[in-house]
Amino acid sequence: MNLVKLIFALLLSIMVLPTTQAASCQSITVSAHENYPPFHWYHEGQFYGVTIDITKQLLERYKLNYQVSSPVPWKRLLEMAKHGHTDLLLGLKDTPARREFLNFTSAPVLNNPVAVFVKKGEEFSFTSWRSLIGKVGNINLGDSHGEEFDDFAKQYLNIQQVKGLAQNFQMVLRGRADYFVTGYYPGISYLSNSGLKDKIVAITPFAVDGYIHFGFVKDSNCASIIARFNQDLAGLAKTETIEQLFEKNLKLWQAQLNGRHQRQQLY
Repeated sequence: MNLVKLIFALLLSIMVLPTTQAASCQSITVSAHENYPPFHWYHEGQFYGVTIDITKQLLERYKLNYQVSSPVPWKRLLEMAKHGHTDLLLGLKDTPARREFLNFTSAPVLNNPVAVFVKKGEEFSFTSWRSLIGKVGNINLGDSHGEEFDDFAKQYLNIQQVKGLAQNFQMVLRGRADYFVTGYYPGISYLSNSGLKDKIVAITPFAVDGYIHFGFVKDSNCASIIARFNQDLAGLAKTETIEQLFEKNLKLWQAQLNGRHQRQQLY
């Protein structure tokens, strides 16, 4: 009788296993940083950006239902991903800590150089990260600029984590920080359209020059599509599509900021 029960249990486990462990990806929730143009940003009730366009293009190719989640602070969004409350994070650095809950694409698609921004007239010689030692610096709350820079910053730098481009740049402008380390493109885009482009500059060379990736939440059913997604990303990188989307979204972001400034001048 015990043998019969054992065989029955084994048969039952074989029948149940495929439906529980290999549930298919029917719908996918996509999430992104709310203020990281031109890669992704939130404006008047909608997300825009290069990563948004790429993701929509691929998911529609797969005939998958998708939704872009509402904006939340970046640090909270990472916590949501840890607990399986989203399926896919767009355009972020691949780090060991994030690999604990994310499977990253490997295709080198979006280069995201990171720059050191300083108040104009207070530039300093920047030859390596060691040039930042002894100064007060800022990074955006929750940001990672790659494993090596993050480790160096923890060990040697005086870094403040402050939320948002606006507040970080204002701290540099007011002398409350000597520099701000952030993505070159979103930094330049913000400065160009906020009246600060003649007051804050990016010094050279870049602090970090590397790629951002797409991260599938490990506990998500949709983690199963990462191989196909990665292959199609690599295919897009061989065409002019991504470059065209980048230019399109850079212009769109600038137009939206110009529109805000024009509305502000009316009041």
